[in-house]
Amino acid sequence: MIGTICPSDREAKDMTHLSSTGLPDFDTLWDYSQPRESEERFRELLPAARASGDRGYHLQLLTQIARAQGLSRQFDAAHATLEHVREAMTDDLKTVRGALHAGARAML
Repeated sequence: MIGTICPSDREAKDMTHLSSTGLPDFDTLWDYSQPRESEERFRELLPAARASGDRGYHLQLLTQIARAQGLSRQFDAAHATLEHVREAMTDDLKTVRGALHAGARAML
């Protein structure tokens, strides 16, 4: 099935796709056909993401949790998670986010 990663492949990717803080790349944790399980993997990373001091990674991790919640049709939870991210963003991150959204709209 497209988009599905078997556990042995995921383990191999986890070891080679790490962020600068040593945390895994989000793409290695996703299984779009199993969003609840993906959300669980993301939630397991939350303590390490907080402890790393990498605020951007932590907030991006929360957006992946919100994405998984949305794919699981947990829309209220997804909105609440994104609201938490919005409130936690610094002005610099908000500027980058705004530029990315403007670019995405321009591509449509």
